[in-house]
Amino acid sequence: MVFSRPGEFFLGDTRVATLFQPPYIQQIPLEHEDLDRAIEEVATDRAVSFFFAVDFELLSDPERAILLLLAERPKISTDSVAESLADPVDSLAGHLKALQNMGLVAVDDEGGLFLPNDFLRRWLLESHNTS
Repeated sequence: MVFSRPGEFFLGDTRVATLFQPPYIQQIPLEHEDLDRAIEEVATDRAVSFFFAVDFELLSDPERAILLLLAERPKISTDSVAESLADPVDSLAGHLKALQNMGLVAVDDEGGLFLPNDFLRRWLLESHNTS
C-alpha cells in the first residue's frame, strides 16, 4: 500500500480514494483519471454535507472552535490553539483528545495539529465562511 496524497492510496495497481467520516470509512476504487472528479463529487454531495453538519452540531462549543481554527490554520501547535481560543492548554486537552479519538484531529511528527480529512476541512471552510 503506497500513499500518494491525503485521502488516496495505491493497493497494488489500483488507486483507492478513502473518505473518512467516522464511524464510516468508504473506499472508492478509481482509475487514475477519475480521481479528481470523484473527489469533487464526494466533496459537493449534499448527503456528505448533511453528515458533517449533524456530527458538527453534536460536538461541544470548544470542539467546534478547535475544528474551525484548524480548518483555517492547518498544522498549528496546541499552545497556538490555546492562545487563539484564549483558553488555557489544560482546559483544551480533553477536547483535543476527544477530537483525536474520533479521528477528526491528528498530530504530525513535530506535534502540529491538523485535520486529516480534507472533505471535513473543505466543508468547515465553506459552511462557516472561514478562510
